[in-house]
Amino acid sequence: MSAPASKPAVLLAAAVGGMVLLIGWVSSARRAATELQALPPIEAWHGNSSHEAVLVAPPRLLELGAPAPTGVEEPSRATRPGRLSGFVLREDGALAANALLVLGKQHERANAEGKFEMQLPADVSTADLVAYAPGFEPALRPAYGAQLDPSGENHVRLVLGPVAQSLTGRVVDADGLPRKGWTVELDEPDLLRDLGLRDNVRTDGKGVFTIPDVPGGVHVVRVFKQRRELAVRSDPAVAGELGLTVVVPDE
Repeated sequence: MSAPASKPAVLLAAAVGGMVLLIGWVSSARRAATELQALPPIEAWHGNSSHEAVLVAPPRLLELGAPAPTGVEEPSRATRPGRLSGFVLREDGALAANALLVLGKQHERANAEGKFEMQLPADVSTADLVAYAPGFEPALRPAYGAQLDPSGENHVRLVLGPVAQSLTGRVVDADGLPRKGWTVELDEPDLLRDLGLRDNVRTDGKGVFTIPDVPGGVHVVRVFKQRRELAVRSDPAVAGELGLTVVVPDE
């Protein structure tokens, strides 16, 4: 039977065993760290309003030339609506602030610098382009829509006509008594009226009327109470005249 081990020998054996265990644990930790660094980055997740998880791909996975995600594709040029931009000037070269632009059924107003931008309407192909500012003859480009790229960027400069005139007169009966509430119009094609840009003109209690923004030249006016086909026409008058008189039959 062997003699029992001495106390110093037991302590030495225990110390050696502890060092072996420690060295093994450190080696294991280093291997785990090395393997963890070799793994790809963890992908981020975000919850949307319906609490469903949405995967956000790491930036390194988004390669140049890769197709765009479904549902966010850029619209093709053929289906993208075109635009028209430009500015409106007066004859003297000053910018026409707040001028109104009409292209088919599309209406847009220029800013304080006479600049504008508008989306092209779907029916632009035969549309006229009109720029209008009170006090000036409008600028008109007939069928201008046919010259536009319906899916591209278009630019134009519009110059208003000269300062517009007015026609002022009275509507009276055969005895010279004023006729109130009669409608007065230019008896000719009237661009502003056709576009809805001219307010209806009616005689006041003294039978007086004024048609504003009349183009230069000679004009005839027509007046009627209720039915246009029964209108009475005036003698020819020059734009700017103040004393035009239209005699109508008794009511």
